[in-house]
Amino acid sequence: MRFQRLQIPAYGPFTNLELAFPARENDLHVFYGKNEAGKSSLLRAIRDMLFGIHGQSPDDFVHDYKDMRLGGEITNRAGDQLSFQRRKGNKNTLLDGSGNALPDHALRPFLGTIEQGFFSTMFGLGSSQLREGARQILGGDGDLGKALFSASLGGTPVQRVLDALVAESEKLFKGRGTSNVTIRPAAKRYSELLKQSREAVVAAEVWDELNRKLDAENTRKALLEAQIVEHEVDLLWVSRCEDALPCVSRFNEEERLLRDLPVLPAVASDFVERAKTARAAVGDASRKVSELSAQIARDQVKLDGCATAPEVLAMEDELDGLHQDLGAYRARKESLANLQSRLAGIEPALRSGMQSLEIHGDFEVMEGLRLGSAARLGLEAAAQGLIDAEDRHAASLKKAEELTAAIKKHETKLQSEPEADLEPLRAALATAAEAMEANKTLDATRATVDSLTRKAEEEHSWVYGAPQDLEAASRLPVPAQATLRKYRERFSELERDIKAATKKISDEESALNKLGGDLTRMERRGELPTEDSLRVARDHRDQGWQLVLKDWKGGGADEQLDPDLPLEEAFPRSIQAADKISDQLRNDADTVAQAQEKRLQIQSSQDLIKETEVQAARLQTEKEECQTAWVQEWAPAGISPRSPAEMEEWRESWIQFRENLAKLRDAEGSVTSKAEQIQQAVDALKAFSGAAGPHSFPGMLEAAKATLQKGEEATGRRKLIAEQLEKQRDELEDQGNKSAAIFAEIQ
Repeated sequence: MRFQRLQIPAYGPFTNLELAFPARENDLHVFYGKNEAGKSSLLRAIRDMLFGIHGQSPDDFVHDYKDMRLGGEITNRAGDQLSFQRRKGNKNTLLDGSGNALPDHALRPFLGTIEQGFFSTMFGLGSSQLREGARQILGGDGDLGKALFSASLGGTPVQRVLDALVAESEKLFKGRGTSNVTIRPAAKRYSELLKQSREAVVAAEVWDELNRKLDAENTRKALLEAQIVEHEVDLLWVSRCEDALPCVSRFNEEERLLRDLPVLPAVASDFVERAKTARAAVGDASRKVSELSAQIARDQVKLDGCATAPEVLAMEDELDGLHQDLGAYRARKESLANLQSRLAGIEPALRSGMQSLEIHGDFEVMEGLRLGSAARLGLEAAAQGLIDAEDRHAASLKKAEELTAAIKKHETKLQSEPEADLEPLRAALATAAEAMEANKTLDATRATVDSLTRKAEEEHSWVYGAPQDLEAASRLPVPAQATLRKYRERFSELERDIKAATKKISDEESALNKLGGDLTRMERRGELPTEDSLRVARDHRDQGWQLVLKDWKGGGADEQLDPDLPLEEAFPRSIQAADKISDQLRNDADTVAQAQEKRLQIQSSQDLIKETEVQAARLQTEKEECQTAWVQEWAPAGISPRSPAEMEEWRESWIQFRENLAKLRDAEGSVTSKAEQIQQAVDALKAFSGAAGPHSFPGMLEAAKATLQKGEEATGRRKLIAEQLEKQRDELEDQGNKSAAIFAEIQ
């Protein structure tokens, strides 16, 4: 960079000062003057014009801060030219020649990488700075002292050490920066973790409140599930109604056809049964007629086969008369037999009476003992009384026989009425009544099971890598949500750091290529000496001096400074070479400084790239170790995990699947319980329906109800018969008592 012109409208002691620097063969301009002439102020003006006026500048003793203004015109080696101004302020202090704001980097093509500190140290040392530098050298501190001390050694080893220390310290801490440092992110991470730890602590009151809310939500969930079951039952009922719509339509059509039929006469409620009975009787009569017709035909055949006797036919009238008297004959014969039977019954009694009366002989003896009329009348009256008593006794015996027959009949009837124990049937019906409610909701519960099964299988398909067995899948030892979040944050942090390191390497490589190109262009304009070459030349010179001293002392030199030249020629040439390099470094100080600065920057960039590559490799290793630990977290579950974000979604799907599977198992348990309840009721009803009875549960229930009704009716009839039997037994006992009294009267 070269100054073409310098303008100082208002700064320090200067007012409207303008200096021009025309280009000449010996392009060197020297300012000189007495003390307090303004040389140091002019040097400060040049520095502030290039890098900005300090906020607490001491050069406001003539002009106010708001009036301070600097200007100049500069060019660089590329031929670029810039006219600019600098004002005192906090922003937009760099202006163009017309007073318009320029960006802060407008001077970068002219200054390159030179900063204010470097400029002040290398090109802006005044007497006060030199004195301060001497004081810092003696004190062993200060940038200026280090620069002067390093310059006295022909290089910058102190600065390199300090730069290395600064670079190392910046890896640990760099102001408020959080990128590429370790202490502040670690402290920030510690604060975040401390905050998370505090936030994770739940007070007992909050915990109780959350438990109460959880219980309330569980209760609400149970109510909603019950409503869902009810709605599913209603839905099933609606589905059945929809299925029954064709039957309803057919029923309506049948009713319409029925209405179109002609009016039929009204019949009794039992018309169908009586019609069936009549039809059965007609069928039986028809079969009987057929049988009788066949019998008549057989008899006709027999009749036709019978031979007739003429002499018998001739006695037709006598035979008719005999046939007509046959009935009277049979009646008289039966009466005779009765009389004979009666006589046979009376004869023993008569003989017994004769024996009681001590009458001996035949019955003719009785004629001689016939009484008179009065005695006969008395005896007849007594006999009539005896006959009446005997009639009453006979009637009583007959009544007793009738009662005995009735008792036997009722006992037979009572025995024909089975005495059944209805308590087991009643218990079975009670069980069936409870099972009937389960039977009503069984289909709906099964539909719920089918729906939950499909849903569980669908959600199981979302949980990739899980076992095919649903129960095994629900019992997988899945890592906690906090573990997944920890790995997600760790992977994100590592990927972010790796990306930042990769970008940093890319940026440094780009900067390194640019610095290498700039350095190559500088070296193409001529060979530039370096501090290393100066050190080598001085070492070579000092070696020659040692050989000269050794030879001067008379010891003789046992080695050569230059194999091709004697020592007296080689030593002066080594001095000239060292002085030439030193002069060249002094004459091309600007270019050498820039080249050396670029070499240092190249070396710094190379070191930074190596460090960043090491850091990137370490981060990659940490990522691989983290990936291994991540895989190990899922090893007990037998899952090959994807990224933590994907596995968080996987875990949400798995939790949803597990909850629905629990609902499915509850529903299946309900179905099993209801089915077992129904089966128990069916088993209990089978004992009363028999093998030929209905097989459906509702049919068996109705049959059991009918059986119970019949049993209760039979029990009622049996009770009635028992009551009648008891009554008849009481009457028989009374009749026996009456008969005994009559018998005593007869005796």
